[in-house]
Amino acid sequence: MDSKTKVLKDNFVQLKNVVITILPKGKIEISLFLFFTFIYLSYSLFLLFHTYILDYPYAGIYDLYLSFDNTPIFNQGFLNLERHPLMLYFTKPLMLVGDVLIKLFGYKAKGVFIVLFCTSIVSLSIVYIYRYLKIIVGVNKYPLYLLVFFYGFFSTNLILCFTIESFTISLFLLTFTVYYYSYCILSEKKVTFLSNIFFAFALGGTTITNFAKGIIPIFFIKGNIKNKLYKIFALGILFFLSLVWIEFRYNIFSNLTSGINKFIYSESSLLEKVVDLFLGSPIFFPPIQKGLNEYSGVMIETDRYHFWWQYLFVGLLFFFIIYSIIRGYKNKYIQLLVLFFSCDIFLHVILKFGIAEGFLYGGHWVYVVPLFLGWLYKSLSKKTGNIFLLLLSCMFLFLCVNNIYQLINFLTLAIEYYPLVLPDWISI
Repeated sequence: MDSKTKVLKDNFVQLKNVVITILPKGKIEISLFLFFTFIYLSYSLFLLFHTYILDYPYAGIYDLYLSFDNTPIFNQGFLNLERHPLMLYFTKPLMLVGDVLIKLFGYKAKGVFIVLFCTSIVSLSIVYIYRYLKIIVGVNKYPLYLLVFFYGFFSTNLILCFTIESFTISLFLLTFTVYYYSYCILSEKKVTFLSNIFFAFALGGTTITNFAKGIIPIFFIKGNIKNKLYKIFALGILFFLSLVWIEFRYNIFSNLTSGINKFIYSESSLLEKVVDLFLGSPIFFPPIQKGLNEYSGVMIETDRYHFWWQYLFVGLLFFFIIYSIIRGYKNKYIQLLVLFFSCDIFLHVILKFGIAEGFLYGGHWVYVVPLFLGWLYKSLSKKTGNIFLLLLSCMFLFLCVNNIYQLINFLTLAIEYYPLVLPDWISI
C-alpha cells in the first residue's frame, strides 16, 4: 500500500470512528441518554398533542415562542441561509421523512418525529458532558452526576429538546466537538484532515460564526505549526468556496447587511441585557409571559429578572466560571473552552449581535458551564471542594424549582393561546 492510499484510508477510518463515537456506549451513558430522553419527551409530547405551538400549519408565522423560528422550519425546512448556509441540507431529510409520516399516520406524526430528533440530540449532548467530565477532567461519583444533572436542567436544554432550530443542532455538535478534540489532546492522537472537514463544515454550516470553533481546536492537537496552519488555510478556502457556490445558487447574501442590522442592539441597558439575557436566561429561566406577534397576535416571550435572588444565582455561577479560568489559565483544556466562549462574548456582548435574544444563543455556549465547574472542583482542596459541592447542590435544587415552575408556566400559556383549534382559513 503506497503512502497516499494509506493516508486516505486513515482519514476514512478515523471519520468512521468519529461517527461511532457519537453514539452512547456502556450502561451509564445509555441510562443517562434514556433518562433525559424520557424527561424531555414527557412534556414535549404533551405540548405537541395539546397545542399547535410546535407544528403550527401556517408556515409564514415566526416567533411563536422565545423568538425561535420553529414554525417555518417545521413546515418548510431551514430557508434562512445567510447565517446558516448548510442548514437547508441538514434539515431537508428530516422534512422529507416528516412529510411521508404525515401521509401515513396523520399531521401530528411529523411533530412526533421532529420532537424525537431534537430530544435525542439534546440528550446526546448530556452524554458528551458526562464523558468529558469523567475522562478529561477525572470527576467521579456524586460530583460527576451533580454537574451532569445541573446541565441537563438548564433552561436552554428544556426548550431546545422540542425546538427544531439551528441552536439545537449547534448545541449537539459543539458539545461533541469539545469532547472529541479534548480526548484527542489527552491521548496525543492526531486528527485527520477529513475529520477536520467534518467538524468545521458541520459547525460552520449550522451557524456560520461557529466555523471558527471548528478550527480553533486544531491549534491544540499534536503536530507542527506549519501543518496546522496549512490545515486551517485549506479549510478556510474550502468553506469559502462552498459559500460561493451556495451564493451562486441561492443568492443568500444579498440582504445580509440589513439582516444583521436587525439583530444589532443599542448601548441602552447593556448590563441588564448581558446579565439577564446573555448570561442568565439560557441557564436560569427568567419569567415567562405573553407577548405580541405581528402575525398571530400572541407570542410567548421572556421577561427580565425582577428579584435579588435571581441575580445572586447568576452572579455566583459566573463567579465560579471566572474563578475556574483564573485557577486553570495554564490548562490547555480550559484555554480551549475559553476560546470557544470568547467567540460568543465577542459576537453578542462586544458586537451586541442578538444580545437581547440571549435565550436563543445559549445553545452556542451553555455547555462550557458544567465543564468549567468540573475543572474548578478538581482544582480545589478536599475541604474547599466539599463546601463548593454543598453550595452547588443548593443551587441545583434552586435551579430545578425555578426552571420547572417557569416551564409549567410556558406550557400553560401555550395551551391557552395555541390550543388544538385553528381558524377556519387554515386547513390541514
